[in-house]
Amino acid sequence: MATFRSFRYCPICGDVSDIIEACLSCDIPMVDTGITKGDFKKQNPKMDYMEMIQAIYDQYVLTSPTFDPEAQKRREEWDRQIEEEVRRNSDHVHAMLAQRAKENLPKCPTCGSTNIKKITTGQKAASVALWRFFSQKVRRQWHCNNCGHEW
Repeated sequence: MATFRSFRYCPICGDVSDIIEACLSCDIPMVDTGITKGDFKKQNPKMDYMEMIQAIYDQYVLTSPTFDPEAQKRREEWDRQIEEEVRRNSDHVHAMLAQRAKENLPKCPTCGSTNIKKITTGQKAASVALWRFFSQKVRRQWHCNNCGHEW
């Protein structure tokens, strides 16, 4: 049986969470409602998480005498900035990984081309069958499709 943490809310900016205990925006302790996801699921098994958050917001935040709509707007803007920064950093990481993947491609030592293919075991076996001990493909691993060099 899963144990649920109770929902908390910030009385100033209206942030609602069942994870954090202090508001990240206002830097004050969140107020515990004593209501858990399990309590919501008992009332309505089909209720999703966002509906639970909205119910806490409607019942507790909007009735809080210390709730400040301007603080809520600042928190929402702060949330958007953080999401944008995370997205930018994610895009940067993806670009770096793509660049590293390009740098790690093997290149032909003769012409520098990346248009190469791996010499398969079947090709090596066919070469040995045809040329016997004179086969050079056995020791080679790559074939350049541009200049034909094998290494």
